[in-house]
Amino acid sequence: MCAVAFVYLGVLAKRYDVLGRVRRYPWIWAMAVALWALAIWKFTGFSMAMNNYGVHPVMAAVGSIAGTLCIIGLCQLLDHVQWIGAVLSRAGQATLAILCVHLIEDDVLPWGEWLVTLHAKTIGIPLVTVAFCAHLVIDLLGAWALYYVPVVNTWFYPTLAKAKEQAKVEGGRPLAAPAGGGVSAAQ
Repeated sequence: MCAVAFVYLGVLAKRYDVLGRVRRYPWIWAMAVALWALAIWKFTGFSMAMNNYGVHPVMAAVGSIAGTLCIIGLCQLLDHVQWIGAVLSRAGQATLAILCVHLIEDDVLPWGEWLVTLHAKTIGIPLVTVAFCAHLVIDLLGAWALYYVPVVNTWFYPTLAKAKEQAKVEGGRPLAAPAGGGVSAAQ
């Protein structure tokens, strides 16, 4: 149910042009960054999948909204740098696989034991940072592995599904991308 509230907030933000207002008043960006940083600093847990909203659920919700605003603002800034946009676009194609791997590994792996061990070996690094990095490595490796599992990969990577469908239409031969991004001789 919490996810529905966040989706509805997004609908309201679009309807009332929140981003347009934020652009006119730059101090709102500073406020969002401060709220997000505070929520990170005071983080005690937040998982909608497990109904865990930590010790400070209001701060977690406000921090996640502020963080979302900050990430949108950062993306708008990065949109002006072409190569970063291309990298993020490529990474965005794997987000469904990353999310699904994350949901599974979060429930299956013994994180309680692992984090205690990892934290003991990474003295001076905050546990939140250690946990984030450990999850990130496992999730990216899992998403990479899913890319190479036949049939399953088309569930998570729509571009593969489209390529396979187009190969069927073309008579079963896989289509290769032309060198240099130009038009191939077959076209």
